[in-house]
Amino acid sequence: MKRKHTTLGKPRTIFQGRIYKITEVPAVLPDGSKKIFELAYRAPMVVVLAFNAERELLVTREYRERYKKYFWHLPAGRAESKNHKKEALRELREETGYTAKTLRLLYATTAGYSWPVYAYVAKGLSRAPLPKELGEDITVVPMSLGRAERLALTGKFVDPFLAYTIAIAAFTVRSKGWKSLLR
Repeated sequence: MKRKHTTLGKPRTIFQGRIYKITEVPAVLPDGSKKIFELAYRAPMVVVLAFNAERELLVTREYRERYKKYFWHLPAGRAESKNHKKEALRELREETGYTAKTLRLLYATTAGYSWPVYAYVAKGLSRAPLPKELGEDITVVPMSLGRAERLALTGKFVDPFLAYTIAIAAFTVRSKGWKSLLR
């Protein structure tokens, strides 16, 4: 017997900002009842795991005025173009002052997500700072991947995508070795 699924109608945009878009989508559920779904979309995000020659991860401490405190972070931000690799290098330069000789895609969450994330591994770092955005208070803190993983797993990285990215990198090193991650 074929299973019935929810049928979605034509989405209608109810909010469009620089970063977010909210739509309403009429739906008919398998039992025939009707419902309106609200879906949120965000511009793609890039995140960079940048490793120096000592295999230390460049983590940042960023002050967030809204919360009046510092947070652990990775070089990350909104992709302003469809060239995600270029956007990842820009974020790396803006937030750490480094560029990378090698930048490799670690993972992408493109299917099934309204919030695409493109995570990269960077190596072969060299100084190449870009001007910081006005009001940014960012300090680069090189640390071992193990320490970053402990911070991620204990909730010190409040952004779940960043914690997930660190966990994937740590798992890759444990299961396949550094060469696999830094190839």
